[in-house]
Amino acid sequence: LPVARAQRERARTLEERARAIMAGEASANESKCPANRMFNIMGLLMGALMILVGVFMCASAVDQGGKDAPRSFMIGLYLVGFGAFAMANEVIYMGGVVKYFLLFDSYIGKGIFYIFWGFLMWSSRVEWIILALVFLVVGCVFILGSFAVTDPPVYLCGERPADAGTASRRQSEATRPPPPGQNDQTWPPPDPYASA
Repeated sequence: LPVARAQRERARTLEERARAIMAGEASANESKCPANRMFNIMGLLMGALMILVGVFMCASAVDQGGKDAPRSFMIGLYLVGFGAFAMANEVIYMGGVVKYFLLFDSYIGKGIFYIFWGFLMWSSRVEWIILALVFLVVGCVFILGSFAVTDPPVYLCGERPADAGTASRRQSEATRPPPPGQNDQTWPPPDPYASA
């Protein structure tokens, strides 16, 4: 009897999920804010642009040679690698990124990332100045957008776990430890030199 009840509950929840999906409602993993999707698409486009520029920089460094060729070639390789990483970060959830590279788990961090590459691409040639300005403007848009979007960054595949941490949200007041009080014996910490 308890097994049958559990099966009926499971079937009922599956039916409710199916109705919600058919009705077009967002699931728990999807964002209710269309700005998140716009940031995803902008991040994908910037990642693709980084790859394209990186390949162009590598090819032009090999063709032109000169004393700046190794620098251009290495920056091109980094652009290709980080562009692919930026595109992958917009599509799928990577737990290691959230754990070790919190910069990429917030819109402010992504904005700083694109601003960094914009300054790195700045050159004396007009086409590079325009490209650098594109990166700088998109970086500023990401930073300004972080103040407008309250949800954490989402991914295009929508598989962000519910228990995943995020760099974009502050810790709630209820989970913070209380400040040290007068009855707290550990505050202020004892002076190791005064106990002589």
